Amino acid sequence: MSDALIIDDDSSILDLLEVRLGARGFQVHKCASGEDGLAAMAAGAFDVVITDLKMKEMDGLAFCKRAIDKWPNVPVIVMTGHGTMQAAIEALRVGAADFVTKPIELDELLDALERVMERASRPSDAGHNESGELQPLDEVEREHILRVLESTGGNKVQAARILGFDRRTLYRKLEIYGHAVRSRRVDRS
Repeated sequence: MSDALIIDDDSSILDLLEVRLGARGFQVHKCASGEDGLAAMAAGAFDVVITDLKMKEMDGLAFCKRAIDKWPNVPVIVMTGHGTMQAAIEALRVGAADFVTKPIELDELLDALERVMERASRPSDAGHNESGELQPLDEVEREHILRVLESTGGNKVQAARILGFDRRTLYRKLEIYGHAVRSRRVDRS
């Protein structure tokens, strides 16, 4: 059984994730603030931390910086309510292992948990893709855009809204990542 710390100032999110992850074999510990989360980490060992980015007092980004500085081997997954890619990328830059968007899709969260815990079990591979190369941030962005597009059934208007982009920005990014998007579409069919 893995120990997961969940930090969110929304008690309904905490309760929902406690039930859903508990049913998947996680021992869930809940905190309503970044400060409480840091105190919990100092008091006990966790296999993974899931934190919201938008919180009062200490936001998730500040929490990530402090937690990753003190406990670099504990993977942190950030949740972002508006799907803003800029905030998620900043969290990745300070060391977050992955991110998911709200509203939380259980399968997406479970996939992220599986990825980060697998990487954490192989510390020498952290930050690398399957071929052993460092994973650049544009690859992370591309993968996230593709996940969101898949989750919306290809609805670009809805995907743009979730990602926090206007439609032009999404179309430009799809053009930049066009080859990868076409390849992925072929691979998944």
